[in-house]
Amino acid sequence: MVSAAAPIRVHSTAAYGRISPMEAQATRASGGWAAAARAAAQALVASRLLVFAAGVAGAAALRPWSGRELDFDPWGLVPDSVLVGPLARWDSVWFLSVATDGYGSEARRTAFFPLYPLLTGLGGDLLGSPLAAGVLVSLVALLVSLMLVHRLAEIEVGPREAEVAVWLLALFPASVYLSAVYSESLFLALTLGAALAARTGIWPLAGALGGLAAATRSVGILVLVLLVGLWLDRRAGSRRRPADLAWLALVPLGLLAYALWLEQRGFGAFSFLEVQATWGRVTAGPWTGVADGLVAGGQGLGTLVSTGAAPLAAHNVMLACWLLLGVAGVAGALRVLPWAYGLYMALILLAALSSPVDWQPLLSLPRVMLVCFPLFLWLASALAPGRIPRMATYAVSALALATWAALFSAWTWLA
Repeated sequence: MVSAAAPIRVHSTAAYGRISPMEAQATRASGGWAAAARAAAQALVASRLLVFAAGVAGAAALRPWSGRELDFDPWGLVPDSVLVGPLARWDSVWFLSVATDGYGSEARRTAFFPLYPLLTGLGGDLLGSPLAAGVLVSLVALLVSLMLVHRLAEIEVGPREAEVAVWLLALFPASVYLSAVYSESLFLALTLGAALAARTGIWPLAGALGGLAAATRSVGILVLVLLVGLWLDRRAGSRRRPADLAWLALVPLGLLAYALWLEQRGFGAFSFLEVQATWGRVTAGPWTGVADGLVAGGQGLGTLVSTGAAPLAAHNVMLACWLLLGVAGVAGALRVLPWAYGLYMALILLAALSSPVDWQPLLSLPRVMLVCFPLFLWLASALAPGRIPRMATYAVSALALATWAALFSAWTWLA
């Protein structure tokens, strides 16, 4: 048994031993899992107290909610309480509906991959409340994600940067979804775990976690690209064994199992893609999404300058800024990290941009970027050396997170 304070083991066998001697020395110099758990717990408590306090205040201050809770929760799965505001809104209703009633005959539910609602449903049977179970699953997954990003950052960018990465993730404005009944926290934990397992040479675990990620979100299949890239990259170790690569065949099984189940139930194997049109998404290719998003942002900026208050215009400007951050993140990851991370992040962004919403091309982009964990590794490497820029980033992020929590809790669509 490995103690909680033990660092990541650097195996010398041919089957393992994927991190370099320099990386191994940096890992041994760090505080190991104990330091990761301590940093993760501190960031979790501080950030979630902020989310809950701001969310409850926002839900109370912005009532009535213009009937949105009736329009978007026809099944009455989310209690009409300000205390629930930071925990369950919008897509939470869909996840809770799958957790309580299954997919039924409602094709739109197939857009929500099964692992998260399955865990929520099982937890709901034990706790007597699917809502409480969903929040618990998200919080546990968030804690695990923060620990894993700390450990992975120690390997990729250094021990000092590891704690910075934890706080950047915890205070990221869109991280309001990591403690709500959404699948982002579970997906993030699984993909981070797969990457860490690959970087430490535990390929069976990497493949298994990748397969679970592919059963959690549609972009989970892209974890295969990340893991193959880490296997190929010389910076991830000098030895390559085909037997290690074979374990990565587990990754597509998560998606394949879901597609076969959908086909057997009469929805069609690719129903989860086909129903995206219900929410106005069209397949147009990534460059169309990028161009339309930047145009919408520019037009929105012009509207704000000329007319002042215009919520949709302001939202489009904000989304265009997120896109620019995403592009910078890909470039930064390619420069600072093994190339597989930058490629993985680029593919996730391109997948999202390939099916834009006609009236708001960059809709939900912040949530997409939330699971692009290489972004936080790159930002940590950039911000760790300077205390003033780092603390300023924390402050701005915390303010934005509180604002997002307040608006999200009042049924305001953000991402």
